[in-house]
Amino acid sequence: MKKIFLLLSVAASVSCLMTSCNDEFMDLSPKTAITDATFWKTDKDLQTYVNGLYREFGPGVYSSDDKSDNLIYKTKNKYLWNTNKIAASGGSFAKSNFEIRRNCNYFLTHFQTAVGDQEVINACEGSVRLVRVHDWFGKIVNFGDMPWYEKEVNVFDNDILYGKRLPRKQVVDIMIDELDKAIELLPETAEGEKFTKYVALAEKARLALYEGTHRKYWQEGDAEEMLMKCKDACEKIMASGKFDLHPDYRGYHLLNDMGTSKEAIYYKVMDGVNNSNGDPVSTYFQAYGITQDLVESFVCSDGKPIGVSSLYKGDDTFDDMITDRDPRLTMLIYDGKRPFKLNAAGEGSYLDPVNWSSTDYGYLIWKVYSEKAVDNDANTCAIDKSIYRYGEILITYAECMAELGLCTQEVLDKTVNALRKRAGLNAKLTVDVGFTDPNWPDFKAMNGVEVSPLLQEIRRERRVELCLENNHRWRDIVRWKAGQLVDNPKTYRGAKWYAKGETTYHAPYGTAVRKWNDRNYFLPIPKNQITMNPDIEQNPGW
Repeated sequence: MKKIFLLLSVAASVSCLMTSCNDEFMDLSPKTAITDATFWKTDKDLQTYVNGLYREFGPGVYSSDDKSDNLIYKTKNKYLWNTNKIAASGGSFAKSNFEIRRNCNYFLTHFQTAVGDQEVINACEGSVRLVRVHDWFGKIVNFGDMPWYEKEVNVFDNDILYGKRLPRKQVVDIMIDELDKAIELLPETAEGEKFTKYVALAEKARLALYEGTHRKYWQEGDAEEMLMKCKDACEKIMASGKFDLHPDYRGYHLLNDMGTSKEAIYYKVMDGVNNSNGDPVSTYFQAYGITQDLVESFVCSDGKPIGVSSLYKGDDTFDDMITDRDPRLTMLIYDGKRPFKLNAAGEGSYLDPVNWSSTDYGYLIWKVYSEKAVDNDANTCAIDKSIYRYGEILITYAECMAELGLCTQEVLDKTVNALRKRAGLNAKLTVDVGFTDPNWPDFKAMNGVEVSPLLQEIRRERRVELCLENNHRWRDIVRWKAGQLVDNPKTYRGAKWYAKGETTYHAPYGTAVRKWNDRNYFLPIPKNQITMNPDIEQNPGW
């Protein structure tokens, strides 16, 4: 008889799909188990199972932005610097990487026998479908084409075990249908970490924007249809009246209870006891720093970029550089004007804004850092972790509408300009933009598709608003086919050491020069998977 782990640890991992059926995989009997015959009876059984899946629905960490032009790490990112090698095994394609899929499929082939409150049963089914898509989204970002299967996989399913990967476009179409089912099944409201239909809508907006623009800038066709799905998802969230921007941009990211903010669509609860948030701890900032390129992307207080604005004073001094800039700049980097640390008594200590005693790699991170003593202990930090917030929906909607040629001034005022106003930047972006920035990236040279001035500025706004959140920047680079952004030396340069009178940007990697390689848009398939199933085929360039 088949058995399942109590809660969620069901049988073996799903990645029999891509791995040999060895003795470890075939050991399907857990030590603490209950049988299928006794488990799938009630709606409470389903809730017990789904409760285990919530932990798999985690946020991205800010440090993932080191695989982009936003963040510098103490060692070179192997993909951006083209030093990555094809793994012999593992490589994000190991058995453990497919366990979430296995657990979701297992639920969806067993839950139908349960009886009880139909709304609870529906919510459980919708939750599992949402988790399944969320997990697979990461897979298509990593690998591009992927298989899609909805059944339990066993050793006799040769068509799955030794089949080809499906085209990414086909898989995403299925994922969107899956999200539509989840949206229909999930409730309007829910308590704790349970999902609502708005969480599924936020995932749909994120996925549809990724896929729609991927199709456009990789010239794959059918982009508009997918962008319309993004538009629809955003509009449903915006029209609900349930969400709004938190009054304090930086403050939102340091909330101990994001449930008190209308900006939060979904977040992970951190109580500082059973689960803690290690991101705001100051020790991280000895290894990471903000790039000069990201700092220069913030506009001046007149809404114009530094290459155009008469307000920009240059960066001969730190104060010159931050004067008359978008206030989000000094919400991102530490400016020396606020206490860097507060002790238990509330007394503050300060640092120079650029100093190599605190970081060797760039500007000091401030956006996701808490100065409070209790938050600087990774074991007690109770700052919740945001996964979906309303600010993302607004900037997603602005980009989507611009891509569709539907972006009006009204749209900009509801989105980009609302985000700016919340941050204290009162200069509005207009549909005609009104300037030409000499520092706009040449996206057409990267992918052959022209980018309008309006889209250039919306992309800037997205970078500024969402930096250090949920790996957005890397996904943006992939979907825009804009890997050559990282060739700009300022994407791996830090601040000048002003106190020492330095006039050049800090170069943590010395004189090394970075050159993008298109193969690094996707991870390579490990060697052992190609050996066991040549029909998987290696990703281009590897």
